[in-house]
Amino acid sequence: MESAVMVSAASFHDLESSHEPEKPLLVDNSRTRKNRARDVHILSSAFLLIFLAFGATQNLESTLITEKNLGTTSLGILYLSFAFFSLVASSVVRRLGSKNSLILGTTGYWLFIAAHLKPTWYIMVPVSLYLGFASSIIWVEQGAYLTAAARSHARDNGLHEATVIGNFNGEFWGMFACRQDGNAGDITLLFTVFLCSMTLGTILMCFLSKRDEVEHPHGSSLNLLATLSSSSMSLIPPLFDIRMLLIIPLMAYTGLQQAFVWAEFTKFIVKPMFGVSGVGGAMAVYGAFDAICSLTAGRLTSGLKSITLIVTGGALVQAVVFIWLLLFYSPSSGLHGTMNLLIMAALLGIGDGVFNTQLSALIGIFFKHDTEGAFAQLKVWQCGGVALIFFISPYISLQAMLRFFENLYRERRTRKAMDSAGFPDEETPLVVDNSPIQSRRRHTRDVHILSCAFLLIFLAYGAAQNLETSVNTEDDLGTISLGILYLSFTFFSMVASPVVRALGSKNALILGTTGYWLFIAANLIPSWYTMVPASLYMGFAASIIWVGQGTYLTSTARSHAKDYNLHEGTVIGHFNGEFWGMFATHQFVGNLISLAVLTDGTGGSTNSTTLLFSVFLISMTLGTILMCFLHKRNGKAEENTQDSSPSFYASLLSLSKAIVTPLYDVRMLLIIPLMAYSGLQQAFVWAEYTKYIVTPTLGVPGVGGAMAVYGAFDAICSLAAGRLTSGLKSITIIISGGVLLQAIIFLWILLGYSAESGVLGIVYPLIMAAVLGVGDGVLNTQLSALLGIFFKNDTEGAFAQLKVWQSASIAVIFFISSYISLQAMLIVMLAAVAISYAAFVCLSLREKAFQSSTS
Repeated sequence: MESAVMVSAASFHDLESSHEPEKPLLVDNSRTRKNRARDVHILSSAFLLIFLAFGATQNLESTLITEKNLGTTSLGILYLSFAFFSLVASSVVRRLGSKNSLILGTTGYWLFIAAHLKPTWYIMVPVSLYLGFASSIIWVEQGAYLTAAARSHARDNGLHEATVIGNFNGEFWGMFACRQDGNAGDITLLFTVFLCSMTLGTILMCFLSKRDEVEHPHGSSLNLLATLSSSSMSLIPPLFDIRMLLIIPLMAYTGLQQAFVWAEFTKFIVKPMFGVSGVGGAMAVYGAFDAICSLTAGRLTSGLKSITLIVTGGALVQAVVFIWLLLFYSPSSGLHGTMNLLIMAALLGIGDGVFNTQLSALIGIFFKHDTEGAFAQLKVWQCGGVALIFFISPYISLQAMLRFFENLYRERRTRKAMDSAGFPDEETPLVVDNSPIQSRRRHTRDVHILSCAFLLIFLAYGAAQNLETSVNTEDDLGTISLGILYLSFTFFSMVASPVVRALGSKNALILGTTGYWLFIAANLIPSWYTMVPASLYMGFAASIIWVGQGTYLTSTARSHAKDYNLHEGTVIGHFNGEFWGMFATHQFVGNLISLAVLTDGTGGSTNSTTLLFSVFLISMTLGTILMCFLHKRNGKAEENTQDSSPSFYASLLSLSKAIVTPLYDVRMLLIIPLMAYSGLQQAFVWAEYTKYIVTPTLGVPGVGGAMAVYGAFDAICSLAAGRLTSGLKSITIIISGGVLLQAIIFLWILLGYSAESGVLGIVYPLIMAAVLGVGDGVLNTQLSALLGIFFKNDTEGAFAQLKVWQSASIAVIFFISSYISLQAMLIVMLAAVAISYAAFVCLSLREKAFQSSTS
């Protein structure tokens, strides 16, 4: 991890000395400069630590917690909650502030991992609900934070804003994808380790600098109705932007394809071949490729054109996998079977990496004035897609799921080709800011802290989430808990932006970590009494931490770009790339921990699981502590509301505005499908891929290994995608690639994959994990960069939208995964790919045409 940070730091130093021939986006004559790259590093590292635990846990959720589909149901509840809370996450994030939202969001993941120590309906369901909230907060803030950091970095160094946004998202998602590289055999020990990882991630987030552009007075009163009003207003406006409407299908697909991997791929593809232990190995491959693709996609992102190309590639890759699974795949033994599974995992990881980076970059580019709202939309649709998959997976076959994804993929490509009317020229500065400049800070330090904190938190949550459906199998507690979590996440994301504004980004980040912490803790005694409440609360915490993260990172990037006279879009891309690159490594580290802990045990024993979640709690605690070291952001929002005491009606109006405003932007509407897809594809990996692809061939301990690969490629892809991001053109290319890769994996699993024994039985799941990791890395970085570029005036709202759609998609996957087959899930994923990509293409074409008409 140190080497990754060193490389990222070096790359950012190169950025500061390399200028585009065009005029800098922002000119800043301050005396001291901020180092935004530091915040990206911290953010990425923190996400890595947090999600390496959650990712591994989620991969195992539908495989280990099989009693009455508890694991699948928990995931469905989680993402349904995620989607719901994402509707209000932007407002919450604005109230809390970026840093506070990120920290608060980690608590839900912590509780979710803890709940796996004793998975029951009474534990998993509540924890999943809370995790849904926590996820909506942390993800909306992550997107806003990373976008702000990239913009600041671009301004400070005279770099192209879109490029920086892509680079930052690539780095973040690349590191984030590495979270998949951590799974196990001793369940109790595994989740204990995950808890430790999440604790570390939460602590790391404390070192982030506050980046609120809209500050709220400390101690300001904000009643319930006021918060609801603010959230409503921040969530709805993005839907009035045709771009958001066209992106929504892609948002939904991201959630669908993620949920497919988590619920269907792991259950029907991996588990039959490798067993539960093999899920970790397959998801490690998924994570490795996700990380690599995220890094690559982030570096390639330079604008809508690049985003379009990248997303197209990612969508095609996943479509290939879906078609493969639907038409050609059949379980086979030996090396051939192993190779098929690993190839699918790799391709799905690539697609996920593409969607993660490119969606983030797209949102960062398009929704500059309402970044939180845009990212909230992303999480709403993503989590909605994930929740859908988890809820329907028990009732439909794998073939049916694959056909759905294939249709969604085609539909998304059509919509994307229809739009694209006017994209600002990538060589033209996207933002001009002549506001007074305050003393500069080292922005890169905050990026490093934020990344490290998220890494610590999500290495635990990610690994725990990967195991959720595999460990908490009684009555599908794990799946239902995740479904509740993301449903809660979706709901609270709707009001997250005003909450984050009220709390401040730093406070929101810290508060958000509590949901993750409680969720991991609930897994120590998994029951319906612990998991359900923890999931509900985590939904709130997630909405806050993610809205806070997106807002914080975006603000950091903007400040960095301004201080160094860099192109804002380039800085946003770079910061997001670093954050997501480090964040993606949580899959690598977390799943490796899962693999190490569970492999030495009996493959699902209670003691091993307890130890694992205990470790995760420690990691989350460290991550939460780290977030406390973030700098507070001093911006407009808090200044505007200082010494103010909003009335009941005013608060309601503010909340409504936070929810609705981003929806008025057509760009947000076009991004929403991609947001939803980003959640879907994540949920697919966590619930389907780990359960049906990894577990059958590699067993439960193998889930950690597979997800470690997934995380590694996710991290690499995030870093690469972030560094390649320079504007909308690059974002388009990167997202296209990521979507294509994941589509290939979906087609592979649907049409041609069959469980194999021997070497192929190991290689195939790992290849799938790698490709899926690449796709996830792309989506994470590019979506964040896109929101950071587009929604500068409402970063919280944009990222709240991101989390609303993402979490909603994830919740869908977890809720349907117990009721549909892997084939049916793959069909759903393919359909999501088509719809989301089509909307994204429309967005790209629309923006390009608009730029042509104005030039």
